[in-house]
Amino acid sequence: MILDPRYYLKYLSKFIPQSILRPWVTYSVGVLVCLTTILLLSPAWGNDYLDRETCTYKGKKLYGKILVVDSFPDLKIKETNSFPDLNVQLVSSFPNNCGQWQLVESFPDLKVKYVSSFQILPSSSLLPFPA
Repeated sequence: MILDPRYYLKYLSKFIPQSILRPWVTYSVGVLVCLTTILLLSPAWGNDYLDRETCTYKGKKLYGKILVVDSFPDLKIKETNSFPDLNVQLVSSFPNNCGQWQLVESFPDLKVKYVSSFQILPSSSLLPFPA
């Protein structure tokens, strides 16, 4: 596809006067370039800072000592059974791996709130502790 406006002006000037055609072609090419840029960058925006390699979300680690709160959470999460973004495993000690949570009453690493909609972290699935 040719993005040079002069190509379109030359072809379409046979049918439409150039005083009308020139701004229209320039505007159309500009819109096309902007939409292409947005579409190419949109996969980078899809996960919204969820880094699976370091198991962090916007710099907050998704494992460790967790306190469930009703107000002022670090993360709002929604519990789901299908296609979770994070598999959560409740452990009683040593929550050192990604998704391992030890529920505590004080000195948490992360405060979470369970919500039914408008969550920050799209979903998590609670897995039972392996026997």
